[in-house]
Amino acid sequence: MSIHSFLYGYVGGWLRGRRQRWVEGNFGDCRRVLDIGGTLDTWTNSRFAEDVILLNVLPKAGVGPLPYVQADARAVPFADRIFDLAFSNSVIEHVGGLPDQRRFASEMLRVGGHIYCQTPNRWFPVEPHHLALSYIGCRKHGSQRACTAG
Repeated sequence: MSIHSFLYGYVGGWLRGRRQRWVEGNFGDCRRVLDIGGTLDTWTNSRFAEDVILLNVLPKAGVGPLPYVQADARAVPFADRIFDLAFSNSVIEHVGGLPDQRRFASEMLRVGGHIYCQTPNRWFPVEPHHLALSYIGCRKHGSQRACTAG
């Protein structure tokens, strides 16, 4: 088994399960969820939400049971506070520079009653975003500053 397979398979799976249990425990009363930048995989084993909508800038990558909206997360096509939870996992660092990240965060705050916005932690010992060029933007500004809404 390669180190890559170990980290993304075993360790990544354990961390994803742990995160899912934490989200379900802290936002369990939320029913209508917008997953910004998400995929079906996040919700496959979840009993968390009755109504999850996936929003992604990319075209839908196949058939799945969840509604899918192709749109820019910096201009979400939904009314204010229509969702109980605006959820985003490792997306904000991919939307562009600080002004785009602020627009992204502002949209999350606008459409969601509760917010879950996870972003990479540069101090975490096994952080796959350190290996990707897309992380430079978030790292350049510092995760706290870059992920603050205006």
